[in-house]
Amino acid sequence: MVKVKLGLQVKSIPSKIVFGDSVVGSMTASTFFKTPQPPLADVLAASDALKVAASKASKGGKAATEAMYSAEAAFDSLMIPLGYYVEGVANALPDQAVEIINSANMEVKRKGSIDIPLLQVKQTDIPQTVIVRRKAVRGNSYLLQMSTNIASDANWQTVKVSTIASIMVDGLQSLTRYWFRVALIKGNQQQDFCDPVTIVID
Repeated sequence: MVKVKLGLQVKSIPSKIVFGDSVVGSMTASTFFKTPQPPLADVLAASDALKVAASKASKGGKAATEAMYSAEAAFDSLMIPLGYYVEGVANALPDQAVEIINSANMEVKRKGSIDIPLLQVKQTDIPQTVIVRRKAVRGNSYLLQMSTNIASDANWQTVKVSTIASIMVDGLQSLTRYWFRVALIKGNQQQDFCDPVTIVID
C-alpha cells in the first residue's frame, strides 16, 4: 500500500495556501477523483479564508493573528482527510497508485519511513515554553536552531548545543509561529540540519 505525504507540519501559511489551491486545481482536472471527501469546494473555501485571514494578520493585532491561526487549523482539518481520500483511491488501483497521488499534486510517502517523526516540538505546562525532541543517536551532540521567518537561512539563530536529545526552549512569544531544526554533531563534524518543524505558541 502507498501512503500520501502532505507535510503540513512543516509548511508555512503562504505555502499551505499555494498547496491547497494547487491540490484543488489538480484534483478537479484529474479523472481519478469522482467524489472527493471533503468536497473540493470546501477545501478551496478554507484556502480562501486562510488567505484573507493571513492578509489581515499581516497588518498586526492579536485578534487578527488568532483568527489567522484558527483559519489555518480549519484548513488543516480538511486537507488531512482529503489526503486519506486520495490515498484510498490510489490503493484501490495499485498499478496506478503513484500516478493517482501525483495527479492530486500530493507526494508519495517514502517506503520504509517510520511514523515516529525525527523531530518533534510540543508546548509544556510552563507558559511560552516548548520541548524540542530529536530522535537520539548515541554518542552525538545536537545543535538546535530556531526561526520565526524561514525565508532566508540567515534568519535562523542557534539556541543551544546539547548532548541531550530533548531541549527546553523558553521565553517564546505568544501567538507567534516558530520553526525549529536540529543538526547532529559527530566529533568535530556537523551534519546537515533535519527538515524543520513548526509550532504556534499559545
